[in-house]
Amino acid sequence: MTVQNLRDALFAYKNREGIGIDFYSFAEEHIRQMRENGQKGSASVYVSAVNCLKDFKPELSIQELRSDLLKEFENYMRRPRTITRNNGHSNITYHKEPMINSGVLSYMSRLRALFNAAKEKYNDDNNDITIIKHEPFVRYKMPVANMATKRSISEKEIARIINYEPNKDDTQLLKQARDVFMMMIYLSGINSIDLYYATPAIDGRINYNRHKTKRKRRDNAPMSIQIQPELQPLLEKYSDPANKYLLNFYKKYSDEKNFLRAIDKGLKSLGEKLNLSQKLTTYTARHSVATILSNKLNTSVDDVAICLNHVDPNKAITLTYIRTDFSKVDNANRKFIEYILEVAKKEKESINQKENTTFNENQKQCVQRKKLHSERTKLERLII
Repeated sequence: MTVQNLRDALFAYKNREGIGIDFYSFAEEHIRQMRENGQKGSASVYVSAVNCLKDFKPELSIQELRSDLLKEFENYMRRPRTITRNNGHSNITYHKEPMINSGVLSYMSRLRALFNAAKEKYNDDNNDITIIKHEPFVRYKMPVANMATKRSISEKEIARIINYEPNKDDTQLLKQARDVFMMMIYLSGINSIDLYYATPAIDGRINYNRHKTKRKRRDNAPMSIQIQPELQPLLEKYSDPANKYLLNFYKKYSDEKNFLRAIDKGLKSLGEKLNLSQKLTTYTARHSVATILSNKLNTSVDDVAICLNHVDPNKAITLTYIRTDFSKVDNANRKFIEYILEVAKKEKESINQKENTTFNENQKQCVQRKKLHSERTKLERLII
């Protein structure tokens, strides 16, 4: 037995069955490594899951992470709760609403990934060292995710956003949010994070790898889309003089989260001002593009998936052999833009017609009032 094997054996005895392994310390180190590897977005979800578990059980060893505790934790998340956390300066109290299946599944999936990462680190099959022996996530039944909420708005509502002319009372945030929304629908529902990090265009095309899935897909989730004429003025308005990125939002917002938060805040104000049927967010653009392409323009589900940079898991391996035809994205995007601009044009004409009709009616009534006043004056003179 080598010295290293002896050390491993002593460590295994001291920490048998994970008794001496602090789950939160391990999680903190694992999340730190994720951030160093550029997985900042994913890391933030892990932080939220771990913090929620800490609210439920402030101290936890690997050994204590059992299926019955997971079930108790799930029940905890499904109840309304009040929690207090320290932000580094003071204690802040939060009121949390009960989680639905999707939220519970998201957190439990991250905790399972952390547990499996701990097993990979501490167990050593080659030397028959098994420190973490139990399997809490085998007995625990994961909830089924809720059906995704439909966040699309109608083509007429998008037309109102297109036709909306900002006034002096509108905040700069609202005006910027509207511009970003327009960029998104002109780019086939691009995600805000991909818009934020988009690099300068090449040969009239915006090329990127979708942040949300590029680490999960064999092909790194590539996307390429042609810049349409309607988009060009917006790209010029927010262009990056340093040519580091396509747009200059990184100079105003330190990261994609602050960018998203600001845009969603502006869109919320815009949506309320236009009295839209759904809360307006950056996701609205993506959902609306997909819905209109499918329901109004008869675009196949497969082509809509290409436009959204989605991949069927059952076809993932096959698709690594096939070069994606991004002309399908360009054609569908052009079709969408022409359709939505035509709707916007008709909506504007309809509004103008109504305004003209109202104006003519007012003029007519004004003439009638003047005529009536004149006749009354004549009558009064005759009586005198």
